[in-house]
Amino acid sequence: MPEKTNKAGLNGSKIAVLLILGFVNAIMYCFPYVRYVFYDQQIAAMKITNEQSGILMSAYSLAMLSAMIPGGILADKLPVKKAMLASIFGSFVLILIYIFTMDFKIACVIWFLCGLTTNFVFWCSITKGVGMVGTDETQGTCYGIYYAASGLISALVNAICLWASKFGADETHAFVIAMWVMAVGTILAFLMLLLFFKEKDVAKLNELIASQEGNKNVDIFLYTVGGHESTRLGANIYPKSISTTEFLMKQSSEGFLGGFRSPIHFIESLCQKANKMSAKIDAEAKLNNAIDSLS
Repeated sequence: MPEKTNKAGLNGSKIAVLLILGFVNAIMYCFPYVRYVFYDQQIAAMKITNEQSGILMSAYSLAMLSAMIPGGILADKLPVKKAMLASIFGSFVLILIYIFTMDFKIACVIWFLCGLTTNFVFWCSITKGVGMVGTDETQGTCYGIYYAASGLISALVNAICLWASKFGADETHAFVIAMWVMAVGTILAFLMLLLFFKEKDVAKLNELIASQEGNKNVDIFLYTVGGHESTRLGANIYPKSISTTEFLMKQSSEGFLGGFRSPIHFIESLCQKANKMSAKIDAEAKLNNAIDSLS
């Protein structure tokens, strides 16, 4: 039984993948922007000033700004899934280092590197990944679901971190607990993406679509012009849904049927045309099956 599809052309499994991508995006940005939720706890745990807290975000912003253009270029040359997985794992490692150090100088390096793991190839790759889930007709719906899921899940993750931090004996321990929750969420995002995201072979898909576009219903036939011995090559383009009756009427209106010098020529031409149309239908079906398997 085929999977139920909604009006937007997205089935349950595709919506689930969009939710997973929303979760990935949400968890990736919880750590670098942690000061907006755990401002006092972070300052207490690291023993830093307000100015130093701002320096961490400056290092992060500098990395993001410098990585945008080269990251986009590189993302077009890398497999989408591998680029995202490498970025997520990089963020996970940075969170672990941060938990075990809590040193300002090391944190400056961590926040700079985090600007790379969350932006360099990650941002472009996850954007491409969302586009791969749907078709050209459902891109807007896909991004709407993805961004809505990302916002809701981000709020939920931060709420869970806040709840877990209550088990800390003081602000320092509370902050460390929150960081461990983010680390667990990050590795969970890594596993979910690894198991459930299927990357399309975009290059092969585009090649098949281009081949399909070039294989329009172009009917090539030989015909004899009445009153002349010469034979010419002609071509007509018909819509895929044209019926046999419509085809014969069109040919008759163009003088095609009247141009045959004998019924034998007419029958031979129809047989040739039927064979060519049958071959094109078979080729079209194979292309559609190949495209469906990559979509």
